[in-house]
Amino acid sequence: MQIITQGKTNAKYLLIIFVIAVIVGIVTLRIFYLLDVSTEFNPKSTILNKSGDVEVSDEENSKNKQSDRSEINAETDYEISSLTYYLNEIPELTIQEKASSSGNTDWKVYRNEKYGFEFEAPSDWVGEKQERCWPPFCLLIINYANLLSEENFPSGVLRYETDTKEKFTEQKESIEQGIPPRVYTLEYIGDSLWHVEWKFIDIDNKKAIQAVKFDVSGAEYDVVTILYTDNIMIKWRRYLPIEDYPYTKEENLAKAKELSKGVYPNEEIEKIISDYSAMLSTFRFLP
Repeated sequence: MQIITQGKTNAKYLLIIFVIAVIVGIVTLRIFYLLDVSTEFNPKSTILNKSGDVEVSDEENSKNKQSDRSEINAETDYEISSLTYYLNEIPELTIQEKASSSGNTDWKVYRNEKYGFEFEAPSDWVGEKQERCWPPFCLLIINYANLLSEENFPSGVLRYETDTKEKFTEQKESIEQGIPPRVYTLEYIGDSLWHVEWKFIDIDNKKAIQAVKFDVSGAEYDVVTILYTDNIMIKWRRYLPIEDYPYTKEENLAKAKELSKGVYPNEEIEKIISDYSAMLSTFRFLP
């Protein structure tokens, strides 16, 4: 009986030692994990630092050059890549109390002192908080100074439009020369079939491009305008009410031709497009 009791006691001690060892092991792994995370998210090795400027370490640059740059970030926000989205300057618009020159009493004047411009828009389009997007209206401002060069562009991020300094310059010069950045009539993008047809318009004596584009499955439908200055890109985007679209190529082509001619499916969308055009006509650079 004494041997059995002693055996049980030894087993109990062994169990206690085993539990303590497991706990120590977990704590040790946790400490190593936290140290690894703190290194990974060091401000010098991240894409954005606290001030919003882009910084990539030499070590990260080396990794970027060797890695596959075609990897797509699953959290891409619509057509704006995750990098471009965070490089987007918060508009910093202030609401002006002066009367709208458009004569619309329910419109307000929005002013950006940093980049020197203002425009008027319906009161329910632009929020008073300084945010990037106020669905169904979005304003995107990309500053050339915040962009990376091609060789420093990080892997794992979907490139789009002005994600790099080179792409910014290429698209800006393309528009100045009267060449749309992308022209296609009907094209599959992922699981969606899109129609985009760009046209040129003038905004405060500068050339800009504009397109009404739609996903024929009815997932998205919007009008987009892009204007470049020497150092920024401004994009106005207005989502339009979703409607059911035909699925045959012939029917889609017919609808595309109507949209390109300014023929819209109903009065509601016609009114939105009219207000959108009126908004752009009020845009002006500050003296």
